[in-house]
Amino acid sequence: MIHVNRQDELWRTIDGIAETFGMTVYDLARRGSVGLVVVIARNESHLLDGGDKPKFELGQGGVTSDDCSKVVRELMVYFQAEGERFGLPNEPEIEVCSPGVNRELRLPEHFIGAVGERVKVTASSHSPATGESMKATITGRLLAADDKRVQLIDENSKEKAIVEFLLNEVRKARVDFDFGN
Repeated sequence: MIHVNRQDELWRTIDGIAETFGMTVYDLARRGSVGLVVVIARNESHLLDGGDKPKFELGQGGVTSDDCSKVVRELMVYFQAEGERFGLPNEPEIEVCSPGVNRELRLPEHFIGAVGERVKVTASSHSPATGESMKATITGRLLAADDKRVQLIDENSKEKAIVEFLLNEVRKARVDFDFGN
């Protein structure tokens, strides 16, 4: 899958359709040239991060299967007429889903919306001292996030160390909800 940039016309078009149902696009990916994976969240237009990016605070009246069905039906009708314009067949395979409890964190606003939650982050960077490539997977409470970096408390370190990664170092991240507590 290839993730679509939120400034892309395809994202903006699908977001406009989702908005008619009170939803917003949380994430979007192309599935080759035949389909799309559209992740939607409830549109909380009053939760803006100071710009035009939604602040995702999920869990308050989440997306239902009925919401997904409505959006996918509308997208199918739209792409029957306009699919070719976006490099899609007239009847593309479209999957519409909610982000879920253990949602992927990919965009800055995803991280910002997850501040305070338990997350799992895999990041890689180069050691300034040795020049070696390093990879780390850290699980802990997300303390802070902005357009450039994330900070979390490493729950596996004895001293509960605060770890910071630049967003461009993050290879994979998701909310890691603790169902035991």
